[in-house]
Amino acid sequence: MKKIKIIIAIACVALCAASCAKLEKKILTVQSIGKSTIASFFAEVSGLEAAGQGLHSEMEAFFDSYYIKYGDIMGDMLNVNTASANDGDYFLYTWAMRVEYVATYPRLLWNAGWSIVTAANNIIYYGGELLEGAKDGEKATIRKNIAWGYFARGLAHWCLCNCYAQPYNFTADHSHIGVPVVTHIPGFDEQIPRESVAKVYKQVLEDVKKALDILGEEDSVTDPWRISGLACEALLARIYLYMQDWDNAALYSSKVMAKVPLTPRSEYVDMFRNPMATPGKETILRMNQFSNSSTLVSCYDPTRSDGNAFFPCPALTAKYSTDDIRKDLMLYIPEATEPEQFQGHTYDAVCKYCPYKSLTDDNRIPCPFVFRGSEMYLIHAEAIAKGSAADLAGAVDDLKALEARARGIDKSAVTMAYTDLASVNALIMEQRQKELCFEGHALFDYIRQGQGIHRPAESNAAVKDLEYGNFRCILPIDQTEMEANDYMEQNDGYKDQ
Repeated sequence: MKKIKIIIAIACVALCAASCAKLEKKILTVQSIGKSTIASFFAEVSGLEAAGQGLHSEMEAFFDSYYIKYGDIMGDMLNVNTASANDGDYFLYTWAMRVEYVATYPRLLWNAGWSIVTAANNIIYYGGELLEGAKDGEKATIRKNIAWGYFARGLAHWCLCNCYAQPYNFTADHSHIGVPVVTHIPGFDEQIPRESVAKVYKQVLEDVKKALDILGEEDSVTDPWRISGLACEALLARIYLYMQDWDNAALYSSKVMAKVPLTPRSEYVDMFRNPMATPGKETILRMNQFSNSSTLVSCYDPTRSDGNAFFPCPALTAKYSTDDIRKDLMLYIPEATEPEQFQGHTYDAVCKYCPYKSLTDDNRIPCPFVFRGSEMYLIHAEAIAKGSAADLAGAVDDLKALEARARGIDKSAVTMAYTDLASVNALIMEQRQKELCFEGHALFDYIRQGQGIHRPAESNAAVKDLEYGNFRCILPIDQTEMEANDYMEQNDGYKDQ
């Protein structure tokens, strides 16, 4: 029997399940701690709570190690130091990924995404069983964890679809191939093929809305490190944006904007560089990396022995005015606590993932964002400009709010020239680059709009142009999965490699 590894997240409890190496032929096996089994582990509310914490850890690993990097490396405003980047990042940057590169992308992103799905399915299934006989005082906790499972399952399916399938509107009826839809714990010989993008999105929306129904709409973020009702609304806003369902994107982004204020300019840099002390007033959901190592830190830190693997393209830094606080995150100034060889130098570096070295080790973590309020302004601007409202002035007003915050001036003092929808869209894309750069959006912002990637002259990439619809805009299914899975279909373009 051929097997694919899918990990079940159970927080710090060393309990895992390995499924059959084919996605469609799975069998749960238990690596026990004492006499533990998956079923007995979930027999108590404490086990479900541990699984919920573990689910967040699986999400953290997925975003920190793979998904955020993927969107930016494949985009146009990140320069890669090919001498210090690993092979997987190099192949992404050169748009040269092949099916046999199984030790890194595309295999590890695939595995990490399905680990989230597997963990979520166990929480949903066993949480449902636990709920049937639960005491009244336990039901709220059980329901919350089940909601986390629905949210995470929807998010993981959607992210995997972004990486392994062409965008939602690639075909008029969205019938092009997506990823498998796995909403239960599969049986031994069950066949689960890839589904259409339309079916993937349908399931994703159902899952996220179920999570929102359980968690309920919230007036403010009380715990930015955990899935919440506001996180559900933010995810729905982003999904509808990718679907070009403008009116729903406007609806959900406006809901979040009304509840989540922008982080003040005075706290903006610390929101990234000291997140445990200053998580950001606009934070909706970010990953808590307490006691965990970070791939993003190792890639962006310019004081590592071989230099930072990633640094901003000069074409991006040139977009910021001198008074723009966001520009401060594109220049690294060594602190007094750093070795002498770094003193007196400055470095072009993305400081969004460079916590202050003066912090204690436990707090020296980047905590990458999944959702924050600034993105909701950008979604809302694009949605009302392109939707039934056709409100170009309102869209520009949203953009001015971000620019005014960044520059420390009144919104009325911000000038943005526009004449039509195309010029407003150009302003939106520029603000998305300036505000959300290196948070995993670059590639997806282009292809969801039907645009290719055209890197500027300042990019150090040898290959600068990737046209929309090119098969290299998405990842191949890796060779080990293809060999293990008789029902897995390879993406066009990679079939003859």
